[in-house]
Amino acid sequence: MSRLLPFVAAMLVLAMVPPAGAGPFEDGQEAFRRKNYTQAFTLLHPEAERGQPRAQYLVGRMYEDGFGVEQNHGEAARWYRASAEQGDPLAQHALSVFYAVGWGVAVDSAESVKWLKRSAEQGYYYAENDLASRYRTGRGVPQDNGLAYMWFDLAAGNAPESVKGVITKARDEVGQSMTSQAIARARELAARCKQSGYKSCG
Repeated sequence: MSRLLPFVAAMLVLAMVPPAGAGPFEDGQEAFRRKNYTQAFTLLHPEAERGQPRAQYLVGRMYEDGFGVEQNHGEAARWYRASAEQGDPLAQHALSVFYAVGWGVAVDSAESVKWLKRSAEQGYYYAENDLASRYRTGRGVPQDNGLAYMWFDLAAGNAPESVKGVITKARDEVGQSMTSQAIARARELAARCKQSGYKSCG
């Protein structure tokens, strides 16, 4: 797992600051942000049942961590999949992690990489960082320093300041084993990937 995991989860919560009183979903997000998980689950579960993808993701989070409900990785995986299939990048990343470690689903490296790529290709920096780490080590994908550097570079460009330095350091560590020409090529790939709206990434 990425070294960013312990504090990125907290950042995701703090980033979800909707207008108060705008409706059950928004109120549920606000309750989640305030760590009032019992209220959050009561508000968000009906929204998830109605198919709201971010509500489905948050219900999955609560089942994963046992927040406001009994911990159940099988239920977490079910809700993450429902959200991921609707294109939510946070849920896609979470589902990737579940397939990587076997929480609520059988370990499946190919499925893990599939969902990780879908999340990364939406510009979600956390998934980009994790995909870069996979290419760096060859875990579930062919080892490729050029693609590792590219995805770290994209992640650093999209990340908040609080984690940008960690990602940049990882990118530069990969670069130490690359030629200057290879680094330039990886940067070109990153620029092309972003310019193409993540349609042409390596």
